[in-house]
Amino acid sequence: MKKLFGILSGFLIVVSLVFGGNNSFEIEKKLYDLQNSIVENSFINLQKGAWAEYNDGTKAIYVGEDTIDGMKLRGIEIHFPKGTIQIWYATVKKHFTYNGKNYTLLTLDPRTVFINTGGTVYKINYAQLQLAEQFMGAGDLSTILTPAKIYIGRETGHKVSIRKTTMTIGGHNIKATIITSLDNGGKVIVSPEVPFGLVNSQGDTPHLVNFGKTGGRIRMGAGLRKNAQKFSFPVGF
Repeated sequence: MKKLFGILSGFLIVVSLVFGGNNSFEIEKKLYDLQNSIVENSFINLQKGAWAEYNDGTKAIYVGEDTIDGMKLRGIEIHFPKGTIQIWYATVKKHFTYNGKNYTLLTLDPRTVFINTGGTVYKINYAQLQLAEQFMGAGDLSTILTPAKIYIGRETGHKVSIRKTTMTIGGHNIKATIITSLDNGGKVIVSPEVPFGLVNSQGDTPHLVNFGKTGGRIRMGAGLRKNAQKFSFPVGF
């Protein structure tokens, strides 16, 4: 279970912004624009079947849109050697004022998870996800690495640098952005030209090795989701 919620917090990488920190407004504005571009192009505007393959053998596929528990959500299916997970996200617009100007920041909030293990499909609903996040003590990852947690107005000393680059991934030439922490040297590479945004990162996060805009095969269809069993806590904590 702890591994699952590590995936939830680290798999779909978009840029985590801290407005009100010690970065210059120019840097924060670039991060803001990058965040919106990745959410729009690497998630919202994907075609069903878009996929990304990673160096640890996992493969992520865009499932498309569905209404689950009355919520209009968009899903990603992740294939592992021993099972399949679908994570369904709501696109949440966060409105705020910074330096006297109004902004809208696109964020992604996981609302429902389906797990297929040993031929049985389990469902983790939004209330359970919130409970698990609370139990796991998810912290403020500051400026670089969290998908749906956008912290606005918190003071932080975390500074970053941003550099544009071009890369070749699986025979595809892409434009990417390297975000480097000036505190600890940590780096993440993201791009709105690849499904789900993540290209490379330090630590245990998977590295992108190939991707495609169509052709991914989805394992868990609407019928399996409809008949999923309710997941019960505490399991695996």
